Amino acid sequence: MMKQYILYLVFDSTKIQNEFVYSLLSLDKVISQGLRDEIEIIVYTNIEFQVPPIVAHFKITFRVLDKSEYETWLKRSNNFFLTLKAWILKDFFSHYRTNALFVDTDTFFVKDPLPLFQSIEQGHLQMHVREEKFLQKTEICNYLKTHRFNSLDGTSYAISTQAYMWNSGVVGVNYSNWPIVDEIINLIEQISNDNEWPKKPTWDSKLIEQLAFSYFFQRNNKIRAAEQYIIHYWFFKPFRLFIGKNIGYFNGSDEIEFSNFIKKDQVQRTDVTQLEFKDVSSVLFTIMNEYSYIYLELLFNLPAKTFIGELLREEIFG
Repeated sequence: MMKQYILYLVFDSTKIQNEFVYSLLSLDKVISQGLRDEIEIIVYTNIEFQVPPIVAHFKITFRVLDKSEYETWLKRSNNFFLTLKAWILKDFFSHYRTNALFVDTDTFFVKDPLPLFQSIEQGHLQMHVREEKFLQKTEICNYLKTHRFNSLDGTSYAISTQAYMWNSGVVGVNYSNWPIVDEIINLIEQISNDNEWPKKPTWDSKLIEQLAFSYFFQRNNKIRAAEQYIIHYWFFKPFRLFIGKNIGYFNGSDEIEFSNFIKKDQVQRTDVTQLEFKDVSSVLFTIMNEYSYIYLELLFNLPAKTFIGELLREEIFG
């Protein structure tokens, strides 16, 4: 088997570093031996940090970005932080001519990702999960209807509102597709510097990077969903604490934060240490049953006809 690479972006925050550790620990629980022997983790960061011994058996390489380097990237996109994801892929392909699986830190692996790498090797593009069409996001739809964008070759194009938005918590791409990354960066820069991009609700600004990846990936290829291998828990960030509890290992001060979180919410909880990590539905729904206030948020944010969306609706509505 050829060498495979998983990329992470870990900047500044201790919580982000902790998420990274738990993501690796979840990978450790499901990875096949053949892939384990060939996997390398590349951490893009602004400062190298100490990884705990519990994940030290992974081959981890730090790519510490020079401040002037990433500040230049950010400046080109009006300080839009998520442009770094595309720039990191560009940087990776300047050094490696192989597969890249970019994974956000707030993720956990539930199946051996070997099939994902095999799919990427065949030229398929991966993203986490398909969400709704652009036209279902009213303000973005109105923006796209009235704007055209410039390709790097000087031609212009419009983005169809019939295209789908995909969650970019997981992005898988082969070196053969690297020119797409340059176009993604170009589109991010055009939109992030356009004052007409909708500013309300405020989270819409985060969708610029997601829109750019979604549009170019599906224009050039059929995107394949990675959600049954990797779960992106953007909808409930404290879930990293429950991953730590389930695995039996807390990084840094997370054990204290877990205790404070339980105490603050004044809820009764079952002992999650007995849950099987591979049983994603039990892990998620045990937590959601204890923290019922997140049901409404999830129903609004998790798209229907997705692995997590369907499990959630089945749990709630039977």
